[in-house]
Amino acid sequence: EAVIPFSLLKELRKDTFKVLDPEEVVQNVALGEKDLLLLRELAKGKSNRELAELLIMSQRSLEYALTRLFQKLKVRSRIEAVHKAKQVGILLDEDFLN
Repeated sequence: EAVIPFSLLKELRKDTFKVLDPEEVVQNVALGEKDLLLLRELAKGKSNRELAELLIMSQRSLEYALTRLFQKLKVRSRIEAVHKAKQVGILLDEDFLN
């Protein structure tokens, strides 16, 4: 399990990130409803256990879903996924609130 520190969440909420062209970053990437839900919950700092319970799946299935999401976004971690989603406008400020 990994939890995003609150200090990092505060940094991700800032509007100081360079805004990237969404087409450049997620070109030909189809994010489904589960992907979007995962991103929103990751942004709130949810643990793998909390995410698995929310989505009614095993932690192993959740890990697979996260791996697929990371591949789609071309990132290696939940922090990078949230950061990229924020940069391209997939996540908004209100998505970081509990």
